[in-house]
Amino acid sequence: RERLLASYRERGDFEGLARILADSANAAPTRADQLEMLREAARVHVELLHSPHAAVDLLQRCCEIAPDDVDSRVALATSLSTGLRHSEGIDTLTAHLATLDEGSLGRLELLRTRAAISADAGDLDASLADLEEVAAVDLLGVLEALESALEAKRSLARARGDASEDRALSMRLVDLAERTKRASLARER
Repeated sequence: RERLLASYRERGDFEGLARILADSANAAPTRADQLEMLREAARVHVELLHSPHAAVDLLQRCCEIAPDDVDSRVALATSLSTGLRHSEGIDTLTAHLATLDEGSLGRLELLRTRAAISADAGDLDASLADLEEVAAVDLLGVLEALESALEAKRSLARARGDASEDRALSMRLVDLAERTKRASLARER
């Protein structure tokens, strides 16, 4: 099987490679093998064939096989978003978020991804809300994205001439800098 896959790669037949991987997943001996093959087929579609829409069905199968698998949900939502189906990606993550405990690592990853998709869709408020929720647990992990979102929102306020919102966002950025300093010091200890 590995030689066959290598042959497809060497020939540059990435469509054939994705098809073989997806078909092989049906006969895989374990659920983990199925997921691995389906994810690899989806990666081929996204990264080599630049066809995120073709990866969606494969990733939906992953979610059916392993409903609690966060990585599959993230990959599905990202592929939907890359295919400009932002709201479907957000809905996928939102539905799964409802099943997870507050503060779980999986929840944080889903929130990070939903924040990125919301930002791509132009919804800075939703993106900021998700980033703030993650920041309550892992500030340094989302610092750059949080700063960027606040700066973007402040730029929009300035463009509208909204001095009050500009000031409020500037204060949030100052507060963020202070929180970052405290988190960095705590991490060093």
